[in-house]
Amino acid sequence: MKVEGGFILEFNEKLLCHIWDAQHLTKDLNTVSGKPLRIIYPGRWNTDRGPDFRDIVVEIDGTLFRGDAEVHLDTYGWKAHGHDDDFHYNNVILHIVYEHNGYTDYTFTEDGSHIEIIELKHSLDDDLSKLIKKYEGSPFIPQLCHFFAGIDANSLQAILSKLGNDRMKRKVNRFAAELYFSDFNQLIYQGILEAGGYSKNSHNMIQIANFYPYADLKRWKAEGMTLLEMQAILVCGSGLSEHLTSVMDDNFLLDLKNCYALQNFTSTKIDLEWQLFRIRPTNHPLIRLIQLSYMIYNSLETSLLAITLNVFSVPINERTVKTISVNLHKLFYEKTAVKPFRIGITRIDIINVNIIIPIIILYAEKMGYETLANTAWDIYREYRALPPNAIESMLKKKYMNESQQSTLGEKAIYQQGLLKLYKDFCQYHNCELCVERKRELISEM
Repeated sequence: MKVEGGFILEFNEKLLCHIWDAQHLTKDLNTVSGKPLRIIYPGRWNTDRGPDFRDIVVEIDGTLFRGDAEVHLDTYGWKAHGHDDDFHYNNVILHIVYEHNGYTDYTFTEDGSHIEIIELKHSLDDDLSKLIKKYEGSPFIPQLCHFFAGIDANSLQAILSKLGNDRMKRKVNRFAAELYFSDFNQLIYQGILEAGGYSKNSHNMIQIANFYPYADLKRWKAEGMTLLEMQAILVCGSGLSEHLTSVMDDNFLLDLKNCYALQNFTSTKIDLEWQLFRIRPTNHPLIRLIQLSYMIYNSLETSLLAITLNVFSVPINERTVKTISVNLHKLFYEKTAVKPFRIGITRIDIINVNIIIPIIILYAEKMGYETLANTAWDIYREYRALPPNAIESMLKKKYMNESQQSTLGEKAIYQQGLLKLYKDFCQYHNCELCVERKRELISEM
């Protein structure tokens, strides 16, 4: 950010906390949604686990609110840090960001509530330069984990299943909150694009889904849009056509650029900063976008929701985990695609567990379709293990014995349970509450 005199100030979240704590802000404030905001008490700066500020008191559009506040450099920091999946942040009433880069005017909590956002970028006072400080310190890493001590493989399966069920319910709640500003087709569309972006580029992929919404793609398809034209719009309109990858055929990229120049559906582009450092060529967002485009385009004759529901609509005598899992894979597998544009089975598994299954559960619950909900839950509880991520690998290496590690390799629900354990306790180094939760889970067995 450039301030008076040409000085370049690089913000970090601790500096933003200082800004909020000292109230180095202009007087006339508004939330991102346009509501007038008056800060009565900025709260207590929390240096422990949980939200950055406790017990703030604000008046929003004439109504008084008291609760917590969380500070991030940008709006997507809420999701990037996992707060949308963390009940410890359900009492947050205001999301404080330097720059708003979300696709809605609100932030969603784990319990499905939406909270107001204040963007500080254009509301900083002239005394900002006084707040520049250096910070030191490193996170405390515990060397002993009492949670896994003394738990045999069978008990661990039961415990992780319980935690895995809770994590799936949180995913459902998250999508329920997003549905407030969307519909099921758009929800699936932006969900699968997000899953294709990995952590570095997932927000950019969501931005593509919202800048070129599913309803527009469906309308353009009815007007004659070809697969290549849709791919050109998504790739060239997002700027990915300017980021080469070694596995991309130069002629195909040229075809996309030429097609984009000739198509008449849209000429608007979205300005995105892609994070491509140290990304494997096959994981490049350009490649992922093309891989997912086949499934998206094939759905436009009916809808994403319709083709997804069709996977679960099989005769009772054929309604097995294996049958439905195979059909879920077929949704994404495109025979006409050539390498590297055939999406891998493991990436499909990740999309199914994190996006498709929770959205189907949400749909079934909203429509009152008990059989469909039970089927989706059954698929989840029996779904095979996903590739281990960095959190799982770290916890296994540090704290779990060989038998416990083998358990994680059996089912996705066990891995999801481990992730919930980490997000609820490990990331806050709250071993005391973790052990207490262990006792509760064992007593319920």
